[in-house]
Amino acid sequence: DITEPEIDGTSSEKTQKDSEGKPDKEKVRPTGVLGGEEDTNSELSKELDNLKALGGIEVEGDLGPAIDPEETQVTLSSIMPVAFNSRDIRVLSFTITIETFDRPSAQVIREALPIYQKTTMNTVERFLKNKFYNDIFYVKEKLQRRLQTNFNAKMEGGQIKKVKFTEFVLK
Repeated sequence: DITEPEIDGTSSEKTQKDSEGKPDKEKVRPTGVLGGEEDTNSELSKELDNLKALGGIEVEGDLGPAIDPEETQVTLSSIMPVAFNSRDIRVLSFTITIETFDRPSAQVIREALPIYQKTTMNTVERFLKNKFYNDIFYVKEKLQRRLQTNFNAKMEGGQIKKVKFTEFVLK
């Protein structure tokens, strides 16, 4: 059955009041709507309170430790001269992040870091050999893919997930 509110201004709900006749602040909580009060007696309100009480329950099962992304990443930085135009040479400073699929692959790269640094320099030098300043920024993605291919050729067993420039500045 649906009940209609009474017209004479009386309400079936009672408001708690303090000694001064004002609404009790502990019982009446704001809802975010001007002049509104939070309903604590409805079924929805009680269900929400039950969900809050259940918030401390932990999920059962062995989830295992999550892999820290830094454990599968290796960072290389380098500075090299680049032709700005036909008469001027500038310095290219870049940092790349090599992301692997697993920790052992990242460890292999860390242990052979000089080899990967040399591969990086050779790849970048060959790639930018006949390019000027304006060309360099347009070929950054191609260069990332070429570096990934060359690193995968050096890897024994593991695979490189991604090679990304985190810094690429021409000074």
